[in-house]
Amino acid sequence: FFVDVSLVQRDLAFASLRVMEDGLRFNICSLESSHLPNSAVIDLETRVKKSISAELSYLCRFWGTHVQATAFESSLAKNVQAFFEEDRLLFWLEALALTKSLGSSEGCLLSIADW
Repeated sequence: FFVDVSLVQRDLAFASLRVMEDGLRFNICSLESSHLPNSAVIDLETRVKKSISAELSYLCRFWGTHVQATAFESSLAKNVQAFFEEDRLLFWLEALALTKSLGSSEGCLLSIADW
């Protein structure tokens, strides 16, 4: 019995991008104002739990790790490039900020750059 970890990572990388494409959107928690800091939103934790699934939260934090663990593949590179060329990058940063995980963006971006 053998599991090819690189193929599993490849599948996770593609799945991460697909889930983020489907799940991330503008103003994901339907906040009334972008002028308020997150700390001033009284029911933010409830909104985050309702709007950002555990899977989406995980993938937003670790998709770069899955990409980096994959051998370079042009089809994956096209998907990664599309992520950076569209609004999803901003939606991703918003989701990270709302889940108090914005600090993980640096490591994720470095993983992508190294790949």
